[in-house]
Amino acid sequence: MLEELALARESAEKAVQADLIILSLGRDHELASSVSEWIECWLPRRGDREGALVDLTGQDAEAGGAAAERHIYLRHAAHRGGMDYLTREPETISWSLPDSLESVSARADQVTSVLDQILHTQPAPPTPSLMIGNQ
Repeated sequence: MLEELALARESAEKAVQADLIILSLGRDHELASSVSEWIECWLPRRGDREGALVDLTGQDAEAGGAAAERHIYLRHAAHRGGMDYLTREPETISWSLPDSLESVSARADQVTSVLDQILHTQPAPPTPSLMIGNQ
């Protein structure tokens, strides 16, 4: 039980900081109370942070029943938190999950042209401050 509470707290902290929160729930099922409690736990703590709540279930509100209620709740919750509510992954996302830890490590070791330029640019010399006062 304590491990579950620790996991719930950790996931809520991550949700507070996340730009994108993706949910994939059973298509025709109502939202579990534990999920709505989790959402209500982190939602008010996001402050002015923008982001998106994505429901990959793909059920629209016109379908009726528990799925429609879930859709309406999630849309309202997202808007209360200043987040966009999406029912599919945005097409503009250009990232993908790494294949392995080795691929992450290899990418971290790469020196791209942008990084190379940053590393080899000399900072501008400091400008002398103007002396104000009696001379």
